[in-house]
Amino acid sequence: MYLLEHIRNTFGTSGSLTGCSQSSGRICDIRDQVIASPLSSNGARVMKGQDMTEKIVVVVGSSVSAGEYEPNYFWVIDFSNASAATPGVVQVQLPFSGSGCVVDCAGTMAAVGSSTKPSGYGSSVTIYDISTPATPKSIGSASLSFNGVGAIAFYGGYVLAGEAGGRRVALIEIGNLGSPVVYETGLDTLTDVSVFGEYAVVCGTSVYHNAFQVASIISNNNNNNLSSLQNAGATFFSNAAGYPGAPAVTCDFDGTRAVFSDGSGVYIFGVSNGIPTANPVAPSGPGLEIVTSVTIAESQNAEGEPSGGVMTAYAASSTYFDLNFCIPVTLEANPVTISPGLGEPKRAGDQVADYAGVVKFSRNIYGTSGLLAAAGVTENTANVQEYVVTLYKVNTVPSGGPGSITATREGQRATVQLPTPPDTMLATLGITTFDTFPVPPFPLPRPIGIPIEQF
Repeated sequence: MYLLEHIRNTFGTSGSLTGCSQSSGRICDIRDQVIASPLSSNGARVMKGQDMTEKIVVVVGSSVSAGEYEPNYFWVIDFSNASAATPGVVQVQLPFSGSGCVVDCAGTMAAVGSSTKPSGYGSSVTIYDISTPATPKSIGSASLSFNGVGAIAFYGGYVLAGEAGGRRVALIEIGNLGSPVVYETGLDTLTDVSVFGEYAVVCGTSVYHNAFQVASIISNNNNNNLSSLQNAGATFFSNAAGYPGAPAVTCDFDGTRAVFSDGSGVYIFGVSNGIPTANPVAPSGPGLEIVTSVTIAESQNAEGEPSGGVMTAYAASSTYFDLNFCIPVTLEANPVTISPGLGEPKRAGDQVADYAGVVKFSRNIYGTSGLLAAAGVTENTANVQEYVVTLYKVNTVPSGGPGSITATREGQRATVQLPTPPDTMLATLGITTFDTFPVPPFPLPRPIGIPIEQF
């Protein structure tokens, strides 16, 4: 309440904020608010004449387990000043050993799940405060009965964790880490999850098909919530490979559309009120090898609002990733595709590293994006494997036939050394942006108990 009022007092009549209430049935979280503020001469948001500082933070890890008693890590990378200086990289030791991790972030927090069940430990998801990227701080953990967390998604005040090699998901409320709620899905095997707004998308295999389900993460949505997944049907989009070591199904969701890959193709479905369209739209097939990561976002105008196009990116074991732009409603017609570099992910001797790339859009509350993070694996001259992490600024022009898209590398790349063992490293990555501003004086001059609606 006080924070909402402070924002109103700070921005005054030239700014606005849309509120929410728990009684309306939607998730209420400060990161889910729309703040429109005046701009300074250089285009930055301002607060009573002072420029607010935008933070751009990427978290990255590896889902491959280390040795039984070896420590493992994830990394927090501050790209906020990448154009002028080397991005700041902080290595954070995980609170468990012998396990890799999966990561995502939202607002000023990151979620890190143990990808296998460490020896002597239960599977868990740990939440970190990354508001000061140079000094990440653990704020608590949620314990799970899973054998490992195979996928993770963070939105607002909620984390959705997918069971590694299983079919269950756990919904974790940041304000109540001690009470995660576990749900069975209708999939035979769950491989990836994504959350945006009220809805979650889970994907994997079902009855010899690659498939997905959509459900609300709000429990009082009785018609289509996570508890209904077990008995709900799945939407199929291709035949499952059906052999050991087949590519995992991956997915992403921007609130309007969901994108999926079965390793060889990319499929887009529209999603409205939790209901997917009957038939997928498949953009031109990727020119990559086995696809290991997909991401999606709506194109945006100068105010960050949707501008009428949709962007997808997909990466694999290659030195580049594909970035695709289409204009609805005929997404498959004349897509525009470019292939930015992943940072020369090569082994010693100039051989391409046979490991997975990963890509992720940083979306705002409209589901639009102007930033994309990408990571590839390289091997340095000392034969030590590293992640090369790159931030791209993405611009689209949704006019002139199919429109156009460009990706400009923002400053220097960041490199992080991977833990042992040095084989089959699978990247996992999240990206978030947030603004920092001066701390308000306390106490704030409002009595306790006044409802938000009266402000």
